Amino acid sequence: MNRVIRFRGKRKDSKEWVYGDLHTLCGHIHIHATPFDKYNIDRATVGQSVALKDNDGVEIYEGDIMGHPDGPNRRVVFWNGQLAQFQANAQNMPTAADIY
Repeated sequence: MNRVIRFRGKRKDSKEWVYGDLHTLCGHIHIHATPFDKYNIDRATVGQSVALKDNDGVEIYEGDIMGHPDGPNRRVVFWNGQLAQFQANAQNMPTAADIY
């Protein structure tokens, strides 16, 4: 199996989203969009790709909101370390749903 693990995060200088490989150096988080482009990233915005796409063909990342942001079935994608899987939790439900 040859799966590419991608990350995204917002640049500290321009707040622009950057996609690529995640690296840490001396406490700073960087994303390399290409082998030559390195961007300093805000730690709070880093999310890993779940390797799935939504109905519109857009890649889903950890921290994404699924459903209408103000709707009753709003879910947020997160990593469950105990089960070693991505899940989506809902504010109005007691348990999280697996993401397939």
